[in-house]
Amino acid sequence: MSYEVMSYQTCLKYFPVPVTYDSARARCQADGAHLIKIDSKEKFDVFKDYHVPIANNTLIQVWIESIKVNGQWQFHDGFLMPNVCHIEMSRGPEEVHVRARIHGSTDLYYQDAPNNTPFHYSCEYSP
Repeated sequence: MSYEVMSYQTCLKYFPVPVTYDSARARCQADGAHLIKIDSKEKFDVFKDYHVPIANNTLIQVWIESIKVNGQWQFHDGFLMPNVCHIEMSRGPEEVHVRARIHGSTDLYYQDAPNNTPFHYSCEYSP
């Protein structure tokens, strides 16, 4: 599905296949895309608008680009993740990535997770 977000366009594709974070990232890259990077409120809204109907009142959990470095959430390029969604943290030392938990039409939040736990993923393609 393609979306216009401010001055750029993005295409998203959801994969309902449970994989680890590293596997999700590698699969997106092999397909010429990258794991969804929610770097603005506008992109968060696009992510929500796209995934809530997919969830259809069931729980889905989707990896998003993230890594915890020295206690701070950031993207792989080193930029800090913006505070567009609350992150539930268990504070475990192995929980260094974030997944989005989507259930119903309004229940969407981030939660930390270890790399080796399998969740669904969405790739972001540049047109």
